[in-house]
Amino acid sequence: MLRLSICLLLLLVSASSSETSCRNLLDVSSLLPSGSHRYDGIGIIADATTKLLYSYEEPFRGQIIDYFYKPQFGASLDILKVEVGGDGQQTLGTSSSHQHTANEKPDFTRGMLWWLMREVQQRHQDVLFYGLAWTYPG
Repeated sequence: MLRLSICLLLLLVSASSSETSCRNLLDVSSLLPSGSHRYDGIGIIADATTKLLYSYEEPFRGQIIDYFYKPQFGASLDILKVEVGGDGQQTLGTSSSHQHTANEKPDFTRGMLWWLMREVQQRHQDVLFYGLAWTYPG
């Protein structure tokens, strides 16, 4: 918790400094026993609240994403885990499903999460994406 607090403090104080990276502060791979779990990186979970980020005008919206995912800048996060929409209540709101009826052609680009994934990948080519099916289409 102390490392995270220091990292967030550094992010707030000197987020524009390319020499300060939270990734270096939070890298716990040296703490793991040899041959044990793999350290993939640090990330965040995106859910229905992504629409709040989307509501910011450019260039502010892009700058916020830069602070989270641009390598060697700000937090330099490595992972984005998204809650896959199913038209039902998720953690903090609802996200549209990829398919509303059995006869409908699936559309995997609905909702803000696909937009966020594209934006993050433009900034960080090696980002890892994970999906969590929170609700299922009804």
